This record gives sequence, C-alpha cells and structure tokens, in this order.
Amino acid sequence: MRRLWTRIGDLLDRLDGAMMIAASALLVAVFVLVKTIDNVVDGESEQLDHRIVNWIASVHAPPWLEEVMRDCTALGGIFVLSFVSLAVIIYLLARRQFHAVKLVLVAVLGAILLSLVLKGFFHRDRPTILQHRSMVLTSSFPSGHAMLSTAVWLTLGVMLARLEKSPYLKAYFILLALFISFVVGVSRVWLGVHWPTDVLAGWTAGSIWAVLCYLLARFLQRRGQIESPAAGD
Repeated sequence: MRRLWTRIGDLLDRLDGAMMIAASALLVAVFVLVKTIDNVVDGESEQLDHRIVNWIASVHAPPWLEEVMRDCTALGGIFVLSFVSLAVIIYLLARRQFHAVKLVLVAVLGAILLSLVLKGFFHRDRPTILQHRSMVLTSSFPSGHAMLSTAVWLTLGVMLARLEKSPYLKAYFILLALFISFVVGVSRVWLGVHWPTDVLAGWTAGSIWAVLCYLLARFLQRRGQIESPAAGD
C-alpha cells in the first residue's frame, strides 16, 4: 500500500497545473456527456428541449438577428473550419512545427469522423417546431457544428497558446475559442435545427476530444516526439 501511495505521489509531482486542469475538465465533460446521453435516450430531456425551442418560436426577433445567427453558425461549418485549420497549419509550417501540424490534422479529421459516428449511432430526429433556417444533411444528436467548433477551435486555440509566452495571450486564445464554440451552439438552436441537448452533447464531446488531443501533445512533447513551444524561435 505504501508503494502505491508513493507512486501516486510521484505521478502528482510530475503533473503541472495545466495538466491537472485538463484532467479535471476531461472528467467533468465525460460526466456531462454521459448524463446528457442517458437523459436523451430515456426521454427525460424532451420536456426541457421542447420548452426552450417553443420559447424561441414565440420570440419576435428582428430580421437582422437571424442573419447574425447564420453568420455565427458558419463558424462551425466544415468550410470555415477547414479554412481556419489550413491557415494555422501554414503558420505552424512557417515555424517549422512539423509534428504539431500532424497533431492538428489528427484533431480536425478525428473530430469530423467522431461526429459522423455519433450521429449515425443515435440517429435522432431534428426539431420540427421551428422552420429550419439552415440547411441540414445529417441527424440531430449530437450537434455537429457545436462539436466540431469546440474540438477544432479549442484545439487550435491551445496549439497557438503553446507558442506564446504571455499568460494574457494564452488566455485570450483559449477564451476566444470557447466563445466561438458557445455562439455556434446557440445559433444552432435559434435557427431551429437542433435541440438544446444536441448542442450540450456537441459541446462536451468536442471538449473531450480537444482535451485528449492536448494531453497527447503534452505526452509526445515530453517524449521528444513533438516540438516544444520554443521550437522554431
């Protein structure tokens, strides 16, 4: 028993604050995602979902707000995410962060694949209370836009934060990524193409994937298989 506690203590000594925060966020996201899936499968979330969507349907919003929501939802679309990912990849190549480029590709392509797998598995119908004000091609659960925006923007934000020494710029990148993911998710519900629990599941699933990619990056960095933040300077 003493040897076990000694090993646990050694492990905690090796973990820095960022790793502890990431591990805690991962546990919370997994718990929320499992709870959301359980409520959706059992139908316990149906009343709340309908209440929120019905409230949105009753709101007489100005036309410009709907246009803003379409602009927001585009931030979670495949085209915009691919364009931004390509821009970051070019930036990393210019800094000679070649292994980081591979990690970004794994994060982006993996998030897309995971979203399609989850949608195909649950195959939930989309809301019909509101007229769909955005084109949809797949099933509803989880929200692909919410999941991909969270996974991709948060991964890119963390990757860029690794290259900065200023804690304010690090926080800026991560908070900006979280804000973009938030407005994308809200826009999906507002445009009538998703239930709120679809978006919640998308946020948490995307967060899980982004945190796993971050932990992988730290693991590879410590083994010397990925460039440190100072590489290329």
